[in-house]
Amino acid sequence: MAHTRKKDIDQELHKIFEDADGKLPNLHKIEIAREHKIRKILIALVIFFAALSLTSWAGFFVFGRQFRGEKVALDIETPSKIVAGETVDLLVRYNNRDRSAIAAAKLNVKLPKEFTVLSSDPETADSSRWDIGSIAPYGHGQIKISGKFLGKVGSNLPIEATLIYKPENFNSEFEKVVNELVVIEDFVLDGGVLGPDKI
Repeated sequence: MAHTRKKDIDQELHKIFEDADGKLPNLHKIEIAREHKIRKILIALVIFFAALSLTSWAGFFVFGRQFRGEKVALDIETPSKIVAGETVDLLVRYNNRDRSAIAAAKLNVKLPKEFTVLSSDPETADSSRWDIGSIAPYGHGQIKISGKFLGKVGSNLPIEATLIYKPENFNSEFEKVVNELVVIEDFVLDGGVLGPDKI
């Protein structure tokens, strides 16, 4: 009875696994092929994640460390003494201390209403905006504004400069802002300089 049952089971298994020609496949070869396939998948996954990790680190070192905004310097230089009615030069200096270039930059200078602009170098149609363009790595430059302060003695007058720039390989803009406060100490009258009496 048991022999007959085993024979029936073998026949059923034969029907399940036999190919079109009625032959049974070599199950040992199937097992080996399956092991090889799993091994290939594991190796491919290891290579993929290793490549992904290397790409991430490369991106960090190449792009993440490519530009540092704190290395862009901006400052305003004014005369040590401001005399109302006397022609003075205001210098706005910018400096890219980074190893990466700045692709585009523009400078806005907010001057007090008590200051009259006579000229600027470089010249600009608007006396408060300059299109600087690109700045090379470790490059620098300056804007010179010549004019006169016409306020009262003792007046505190603020000057603000804003550098708006876009580094290479960046889509977003950055800003650097500096402020300088000047005080009118004397004034010019009939070709002479007059000020408060000194004790």
